[in-house]
Amino acid sequence: MNSITEKTQNDIVREIRTSMSLIDDIMFRQMAKDLPCIQEVLRTILNDPDLTVIETTPQVNLTSFLKRSVVVDCLCTSKEGKIFNVEVQRDSGGIDHEKRVRYHASAITVDNTKPGTEFADIPDVTVIYICGFDIFGDGLSVYTVERTIAQTGKKLYNGLDEVYVTPVEDGTDISELMKMFTEQDSYSPKFPETSRVKEYYRSHPEGEKELNDIVETYFKQQFDEGRAEGRKENRAEYIDNACRLVHEGSVTRDKAVELLALIGIVSDVDEFDERMKVYSENANA
Repeated sequence: MNSITEKTQNDIVREIRTSMSLIDDIMFRQMAKDLPCIQEVLRTILNDPDLTVIETTPQVNLTSFLKRSVVVDCLCTSKEGKIFNVEVQRDSGGIDHEKRVRYHASAITVDNTKPGTEFADIPDVTVIYICGFDIFGDGLSVYTVERTIAQTGKKLYNGLDEVYVTPVEDGTDISELMKMFTEQDSYSPKFPETSRVKEYYRSHPEGEKELNDIVETYFKQQFDEGRAEGRKENRAEYIDNACRLVHEGSVTRDKAVELLALIGIVSDVDEFDERMKVYSENANA
């Protein structure tokens, strides 16, 4: 049995906040509120210095026609009316990432298309999937997916773009931007807006307090009820909540286990790992 070192809730919340970078869900969603910052990120990744973002909204909840809801990290709209979904995924996490991208694109398309719309007028959607790992293992900082006819090599376009970004260092602007996403203390004069937002949440007292309050509130909502009467009866629900947080990249496995231990839900990591395995299998089914 692997025992868990006891810590106070404030200790764990502080550790989570100080260990965060832009690749983490909670910090990224704060960054995604800032239009100049998200515009700078999109312009860099898409190599489009003239791209103009007119609206950005973090943490958008969509309910698809398949009766399954999905929360996307960030939705942006360009001056031309194109829709951009930016997702961050720190770890591989046993997720089918390509199908996740496909599902998000479908839900966004349906949510932004009125009944009776002609197919030619369905909005274009770009999904930018920012990873903390090399998703395809080919040593590239960016992978752009294109549709082609297998027999002729002719390129086709149906309004969907998929762009996968990784932390592979290859000397490009994208890899320098990704270094800022994945390394806590990395900044760059090439990206003044992104540096400004990151510095605010990591170094400015007001930003640190704001992020700390968000982290504290977020995890208290998930776990504090475990102190109330009946927590044993709801034990499976608390463990599933923790598994969901790990699955979506909001918290590391170790921090989730520490929080569960703090409220007396689990006492060793083996139990959590078994439940996490089952949760991931069900989530990807």
